[in-house]
Amino acid sequence: MTDVRLEPMTEDQYKPWRAEAEAHYARSDVRRRGYGRAIMLAAERWCHDNALRSIGLRVFAHNTGARALYEQLGFTETSRNMTKDL
Repeated sequence: MTDVRLEPMTEDQYKPWRAEAEAHYARSDVRRRGYGRAIMLAAERWCHDNALRSIGLRVFAHNTGARALYEQLGFTETSRNMTKDL
């Protein structure tokens, strides 16, 4: 991972209720070694410790490895983006 950032999202500026996780990528030589799982579990603990009720993230549809990891960790799909080449 080059960068993992948790940003509290808020209904108003004084009461954050969820966090958005942003991770750029994992180099191919360090994939499938448990680093992503450990990072996401640490992020989940941080959210819990800071009284946030949920954590969200975005993942590309073609990234089956990351999607499988997030599903194993209990994340569910909540939206889809669609595009059309012209």
